[in-house]
Amino acid sequence: RSLELGAKWAIADEHLLLVKTTRAVAASLRERLLALHPYEVPEVLELPVVGGASDYLRWLAGSVGPNAG
Repeated sequence: RSLELGAKWAIADEHLLLVKTTRAVAASLRERLLALHPYEVPEVLELPVVGGASDYLRWLAGSVGPNAG
């Protein structure tokens, strides 16, 4: 993929990382991703969940955060 970096262009391999978490830990996850990413302006998006299987959503809520597991 070609990326515009200021006045220069670069070719870079990119990979999509999809992380599922809860709103309660999203901010700390975002900050960690931004700190680790090599790009000056990485693409980090937070998308709301507007619905889903209730069993899965309960499982997800219990699987993330400091008390997970």
